Amino acid sequence: MSKPQLVRRTTRQPVRTRVEAHITISVEVRPTESIDKVRTCLSNLFSLRDEPQVVESQQEGIKLLVYETDDIHVLDKLRELLRRQQILDASRAQLLRSKSDNQLSFFLNKQVAYVGRVSFSAPVGESALGPIRVTIQSDAIDLIIDWLAPPTVGGRVVERVEIR
Repeated sequence: MSKPQLVRRTTRQPVRTRVEAHITISVEVRPTESIDKVRTCLSNLFSLRDEPQVVESQQEGIKLLVYETDDIHVLDKLRELLRRQQILDASRAQLLRSKSDNQLSFFLNKQVAYVGRVSFSAPVGESALGPIRVTIQSDAIDLIIDWLAPPTVGGRVVERVEIR
């Protein structure tokens, strides 16, 4: 993947660029849970084009729902929810803490996702039935963070980034 140039502007016109990324979304389905309800959690937060795959876990009775794609726009719904819930600053801080080199990995609360809301979670302990794990691999992680949760001043977006 070639590393795109990040162009910063403070104008109202969005910075538009093309980004290559590989996104993996996975979530455990415990024996007491309905696979359909866990699918609903995913479809409430992500713009899924296909059904997630059901994979048997190494832990007895636990299945995994896994969705993999190279389409960055699977994150469109999440991006919109961050704005609608007015949690851009907190989300940005969490995303920045969750990045390393060419990877961004963060967790979302599954129960909160079921009602169509976003709440970041720890990998263990915070979400009784396990969190949703999102992993993004790209040479443009900083640009993806700017697109998902751009910097703000006084609650207003400083610069908009649009990804094609």
